[in-house]
Amino acid sequence: IYDLGQEGEDFYLAMEYIDGEDLRSIVKQCSSRKERIPVEYVIRIFIGVLDALHYAHNQVDLEGRQRGVVHRDVSPHNILVSFEGGVKLVDFGIAKARTEISTTLPGRVKGKHAYMSPEQCLGKELDGRSDIFSAGIVMYELLTWTRLFKRKSDIDTLKAVVACQVKPLRSIRPEIDPELEAIVLKALQPRPEDRFQTAREMQLALEDYVLRKV
Repeated sequence: IYDLGQEGEDFYLAMEYIDGEDLRSIVKQCSSRKERIPVEYVIRIFIGVLDALHYAHNQVDLEGRQRGVVHRDVSPHNILVSFEGGVKLVDFGIAKARTEISTTLPGRVKGKHAYMSPEQCLGKELDGRSDIFSAGIVMYELLTWTRLFKRKSDIDTLKAVVACQVKPLRSIRPEIDPELEAIVLKALQPRPEDRFQTAREMQLALEDYVLRKV
């Protein structure tokens, strides 16, 4: 948001304009053309997503204290790719900072069910590792071109996330590099302590992978 104000009786927000498409739209276009997003593009997109998450997770208040911001809705709808190649993570509408008062009831689940972490489905307290899990889901789906946890009903989807039975990517798409598969599967570990501990850690893992493979 660049500015906010009032013009006559109307209030307005002046926001950044992003000339591009969200990942959901890009996937639909690719599907209609029977194409997939190239692996190198998927990696590039998620380096940008993780950079954005690192920035959000490390926000501080006016006194320099960590705010503990968690996006809580990392999904294809909220990842924008500009026509110039930029990546933006948008819609922090349900993001929560631990240092702020919230009216959310204990155990209330917010977010898109198929892209939640197990702890989010269970209504537990979240930190940035939940967003890393969600990013892992989206990356898994773009690389394998399959839905990971989506089921016919919301309750079945939530159960699938909590059970967290993840097929190896190479069992679906054998040509995927084992090193890349290992990065994605680490992000999708059921226990937060077994995942990448920060978005920057996963971002650097992807960047190192790219450097070694170029």
